[in-house]
Amino acid sequence: MTRVEQEKMQRLRDLNDMNDKMRGMEDHLQTCRNDLYQITSDVARRDEEKQSLRRDISQIESQINSEKNSLNALKNESGNTLLLYGRDIPKVKQMIEQYKNKFSHVPRGPLGSYIKLKDKKWAVAVESFLTPGLLGSFTVDNKNDNQLLMQIFNQVWTGGRKPTIITSNFFNKKHDVSQNLVNAPPDCVGLYNVLEIDDPVVANCIVDQMAIEGILLIPSNERAMQLLSNAAHVPRNCRQGVTVKGDKYFPDPNYKTYGSRYHRAQYLQVDTKEHIIQLECNIKELAKKKENIAIQFNSISKDIGEQEAKKKQLEDKIKKLNSARSEIRRQLEELKATAEPEVANVELLEGELVQIRNVLQEKTAEIGRIEEDLKEIKAKIAENEDKLNRLKESNSSLQDRMKSLESQINEEKVRQREIATGDEFDKRRAKELQQKLNEARSQMVLKQSKLSQYTEQAESVGERQETVRKVPEIVAEIDQLEKSVRKIETDTENTEELTQKYHQMVDKYSTVSNMLTSLNDDISELNVAIEKRSRHYKLTETYFVTYIKHSFKKIMEVRQFEGSINIDMKDKKLELKVIPQHGSQGLTATSNLSGGERSFSTVAFLYSLWQCMEFPFYFLDEFDVYMDKLNRTKVIEILLHHAENHSDLQFVFLTPQDVSFIKKNVAILRLQDPERNNV
Repeated sequence: MTRVEQEKMQRLRDLNDMNDKMRGMEDHLQTCRNDLYQITSDVARRDEEKQSLRRDISQIESQINSEKNSLNALKNESGNTLLLYGRDIPKVKQMIEQYKNKFSHVPRGPLGSYIKLKDKKWAVAVESFLTPGLLGSFTVDNKNDNQLLMQIFNQVWTGGRKPTIITSNFFNKKHDVSQNLVNAPPDCVGLYNVLEIDDPVVANCIVDQMAIEGILLIPSNERAMQLLSNAAHVPRNCRQGVTVKGDKYFPDPNYKTYGSRYHRAQYLQVDTKEHIIQLECNIKELAKKKENIAIQFNSISKDIGEQEAKKKQLEDKIKKLNSARSEIRRQLEELKATAEPEVANVELLEGELVQIRNVLQEKTAEIGRIEEDLKEIKAKIAENEDKLNRLKESNSSLQDRMKSLESQINEEKVRQREIATGDEFDKRRAKELQQKLNEARSQMVLKQSKLSQYTEQAESVGERQETVRKVPEIVAEIDQLEKSVRKIETDTENTEELTQKYHQMVDKYSTVSNMLTSLNDDISELNVAIEKRSRHYKLTETYFVTYIKHSFKKIMEVRQFEGSINIDMKDKKLELKVIPQHGSQGLTATSNLSGGERSFSTVAFLYSLWQCMEFPFYFLDEFDVYMDKLNRTKVIEILLHHAENHSDLQFVFLTPQDVSFIKKNVAILRLQDPERNNV
């Protein structure tokens, strides 16, 4: 093997070694990047959990302060049940008493303070249905009283949510609800019948707001299902059932049920001492809960610190790997740029040079022959072009002469046609004039004969009267007078009938005019309403489209994805764009995403739609099948958070995956494993 061949082999081995190092470096760098992405995602998730725990701690501290304030107020004024509705309620009542002469009717409230129960066991059910908001609200007779009461609230209220003010006309007689009162079975009782309300204004307000006459109190859930799940068993006038635990049941054919989160009576027939004990227990529970959350908060903070340290190490390592990769790439480029050694074969090159020279001589001789032929052809072309130019010149002069002759011929033809046409027209005109002359002569003879006859008749009547008016004027006036006489004779009717018709026409005109004015007003109002609704529809459409886009973008950012929704309302098209993992794959269609990424994007899209519409039921089946653990945990947290914020709706999530990490307050129903027959 020659030295050059050895150099070529060594160069090839060096290139292969460099490429292997480069691939290894790329793999190592990609692994570090993946680890960094996982750590960054985990830090972001843990930081979000940390912020959530901080908010929980702040909320618990606020609850503890509120409970302590209520506790201190109860201890200072033991026995004052108004404090159950808020520490500022006694001050509000004092101000109402102070300004009672300024009210047209003294406000009532809190409404719960006017209510007593005939049977205390229904306290939870009654409070669950009437809600703490209604029990703590006030009612006034009119708008002015509402404004005055609101001024009192603004003056004495120290914190927290102000009571609701219900404005409704006061009646000193209770509403008659006997026609709509629920027909309760022996073991049940109507909500209206279990309440004792002496003040008719408060009783009427409760009936108007909650329609309590149609509510049935039921001792157990089993009895509620038995009564309300079948339309044949539903008591008459029953609009809704409430169990002793506060669970709500709606009767068939719209049978449904909602579990109650209200487990302890707080307002109706509650002793202040018992309430003090409850507040102290609540404060202890909240403090314990705060302590547990603080432990979680510290643990997460520690984990975040450790992860940040790992993240810093990985970032330093990636920088070093990038530098090493750049150095290897530089060496590889230098090696590729080095010229490859070649073996010199002089004899072979000299043989090729001789062959090329021979071919070059042959081609040169051939080019000379072709140039001679080309000169002859060019000479013939020049000769033919001269002949062609002379022919074109002679042809051009002949064409000019032909055009002049054709123009003269056309002018002569036009003149001949004009002469022929004029002669024919003159003959026809002369014939017509001769005919008219003959007719005029015959008419003149006839009129002279009639003139003589009329003159004789006129002379027999009397002498001729001289007048300056012309005969046609007199004849026209006579004809006009005759027509007027005939019309008057024909149209003349009874005066009473004409008067009656006139009044009828006036009334009809007035009616139609008023109707037309009313219709024009209606049309104007309808046009204004249509314009308002069109603007409102456009604003609503823009709002929902923008809100869906914003919700989708924010939920995608939870996993550090970039996503957008394009909604074309005109063409009725919707387009999803997703860039996963900070653009590592670039802009792509959802069909090109991985299974987990597609599932997460789908859930994000559904979640953004849920923000803008409300249904009683929501179902998601196998939404997390293709997700990794991190995506799955985050998606489930989002869905459960959404469900908790919409407690009046029902959410069902079906999954074959493990759900042991979900909070215990979430209802989980595990289906039996399917039977599989071994073949």
